[in-house]
Amino acid sequence: MYSKNGPLSAPSEPLLQYDEVFSITLQGINININPKTGHPQKLHAVLKRGLGDRITSLDLSRVATKENDYEAHVSLLLNPEVASRLVDHGPSADDQEASREFRAFWGDKAELRRFRDGTISESLVWSADEPVTLQILSHLVARHFKQSHPRVVLKTQRLEDSQLRQRADLSSAEAFKHLKNQFQKLSSLLLQLQGLPLPVRSISPVDPALRSSALRHPLDPSAASPINVLIQFDSSARWPDSLPAIQYTKIAFLSKLSELISTADSSLVMRVGLENTSTASSGHLNTSFLDIIYPPPSPTLAPICFRLRIYHDRELHLLQTALADKSLHGSVRDQLTSALAINKQNYLAAPLHTTAIQNLITKFPALSATIRLLKKWASSHLLSRLLPEEILEIIAASIFLQPSPWKTPNSASTAFYRCLRFLSQWDWAAEPLIVDLGLSQDMTLKQRDDLKTRFQAWRKLDPNMNKVTWFVGTNIDETGVVWTANARPEKVTAARVSSLAGACMEIVKERGSDMRRPDVESLFKTPIGHFDFLLHLTRAVTKGNNGDSTAKAGNTTYKNLQITSQLELDQIGFDPVELYLQDLEKAFGNVALFFYGEGKVIAGLWRPSVRGKKEWRVRTGFSTLPLKEKEEQGEGERIIGKFNGDAVLSEMAMMGEGIVKKLETK
Repeated sequence: MYSKNGPLSAPSEPLLQYDEVFSITLQGINININPKTGHPQKLHAVLKRGLGDRITSLDLSRVATKENDYEAHVSLLLNPEVASRLVDHGPSADDQEASREFRAFWGDKAELRRFRDGTISESLVWSADEPVTLQILSHLVARHFKQSHPRVVLKTQRLEDSQLRQRADLSSAEAFKHLKNQFQKLSSLLLQLQGLPLPVRSISPVDPALRSSALRHPLDPSAASPINVLIQFDSSARWPDSLPAIQYTKIAFLSKLSELISTADSSLVMRVGLENTSTASSGHLNTSFLDIIYPPPSPTLAPICFRLRIYHDRELHLLQTALADKSLHGSVRDQLTSALAINKQNYLAAPLHTTAIQNLITKFPALSATIRLLKKWASSHLLSRLLPEEILEIIAASIFLQPSPWKTPNSASTAFYRCLRFLSQWDWAAEPLIVDLGLSQDMTLKQRDDLKTRFQAWRKLDPNMNKVTWFVGTNIDETGVVWTANARPEKVTAARVSSLAGACMEIVKERGSDMRRPDVESLFKTPIGHFDFLLHLTRAVTKGNNGDSTAKAGNTTYKNLQITSQLELDQIGFDPVELYLQDLEKAFGNVALFFYGEGKVIAGLWRPSVRGKKEWRVRTGFSTLPLKEKEEQGEGERIIGKFNGDAVLSEMAMMGEGIVKKLETK
């Protein structure tokens, strides 16, 4: 992995290297310092024995010694599988010598317990209210160094606790698990249905909520969204051979599917919906879906809405065939090219990506929170819609799969800081990001070389990076651009990501393990002074506002009454800000770049193409004001055109009536 300054090297920042850093102060005792290590003879041995298999590495760094006081930092790399274990099993009660040693080491913390399997053994029981490692260090320092009030302080912060929204009734991890269980039930139901025109071939999850990487709590009523799923039927000659006819056939399939599911389980709510209706005549894009709505797990949570779309592999072939017609030009060819890219993303890349990330999160438990922290960072800096979330997931995964020059992180905070460091140093103009997302890590050298060749070809074909800025190749995407084609992100956005990540890393380097809550908050606060305009939104339309839906969920007694509330159903997936942004980009995407992150403000920058004075002419593509200007030579005058930003902003505000509260310009 390379940066703008060459190969990435390992700095000494503890927040990037270790999962937890503690400060330990030993007071009022004569300390025997090891002349070779500079540490107390006994401290390292005691802590390492006490932490046991909870850690994979323990390092001591001396901070200060004042008279009879000694202060050191204890830096740990955790074993994620057992670091939070609440009960430790010691020797059997029958082994008297081992039991005596165990009690001598642990003191009154050791207790004899009978377990469910009938065994009786020494044990340690820890509280779930604070990190187990902190409890262990505090106990050992008090016991072995005669500290009546042990000064052991956890210096590192768990960013997921402060930055990711939590619910008391159901944690995010539990919600993700519940969704996966419900998805398995839905899959079983679909596979067992009788009376379908064709047998079901496969059912694939393609949603962040089903790969434990969604930013928001997936069952929070204030931010409930449909969970995307693909269903594929067996091939058959009964399918029509034209794109528009395929779309109509899908609607018929979904209607039949709705009837059969309702018959099989009357507790579910079905609704067939339409999308991309403007392309219905061409059939270039999918135009229908089926929402399958389950009751919420509890009255305070949202209903679970699976949005089912049909994948028919013939569509891809028909799009490729249509695009091969060399007589096509202009907008028709552009529409087909866009439709083909969307088809590959939604039906080919998305299932593979979801499976890969699911597997990696199972292997690396901290990856889920790392991804969500990275998405929170992007959202906080108004970058959510400009950065494909799949790319953020790949970047986060690369920190675990390619941890050099450090060891694999086992805390989300450490991994997140490494993500920021990578983004601040990645020279995306000159280097691709290549990641093997497979568990077996068997990506060949030829595959990597082929991706590098593709990257170099893109840079020759598109030297100004108008089409591809970030090139991210994986073992399941040999093009390197399946998520980043069509300037996602644009060059100005990619540069902003690098700049913001660099500014955040300066804070991390400066504060180090002395980072406090305000320092952490500053990482997630974006400067807005350089934007050309701000559209302030009304609170009621933004995601995550605690409006009536939360109150209704808490006051409803019966689930079947709650789920049939039309208001509740209509709110699922309804995002007026997203719809407004789509309208803005369609109408003004050629003159402005819009930044948004699920907050209360949309920020915008005028594109360079509209700045400055232009020759006055018709069909400029944007609103202009005619101005008179003296000729550079001679005494005559000429009429020039100046971008009419005020008029454009007024139109934006009119389009956002009821959504936009205030318009602010630079």
